[in-house]
Amino acid sequence: RKEIGEYSVVDTPMATPNRYSCVLAPPGGSMANLISVDIIAIARKSEPVSSDKFVCSEFVRQIVTRAQKTNPNAPPVTPLSVKEIETISIYNVAGKDKIQCRQRTATFLLPSQTDPLALKKWQLSQGKPVDVRYYDVTYTR
Repeated sequence: RKEIGEYSVVDTPMATPNRYSCVLAPPGGSMANLISVDIIAIARKSEPVSSDKFVCSEFVRQIVTRAQKTNPNAPPVTPLSVKEIETISIYNVAGKDKIQCRQRTATFLLPSQTDPLALKKWQLSQGKPVDVRYYDVTYTR
């Protein structure tokens, strides 16, 4: 909820392990300014560290555009934002019915050929993440 703010999900046309797509409506439910979000898996990896610990990583591309609500076959529009997000999760078995996870998510900007401001932001980021977040997650049965 924090990431999309007051936007609400209008539709989820695709939800697979490698791609998630949704259409969001702004606050107030106006259908005139719908936003389309696509999250596409680029790479995944997992490695066991020990019998009770393993590490997983996932790299995705997030593309945000204005939704083509009137004509789904219309040519693509220039994205509002394109980012790559790397998530690394370290899982530890903490008991018979409990797994704990420490997760780090880093967001990287991508260059734009159509948006001079996005290109400048990418240049200023110098390949470093522009947002890094840490999460502690506990799974119980």
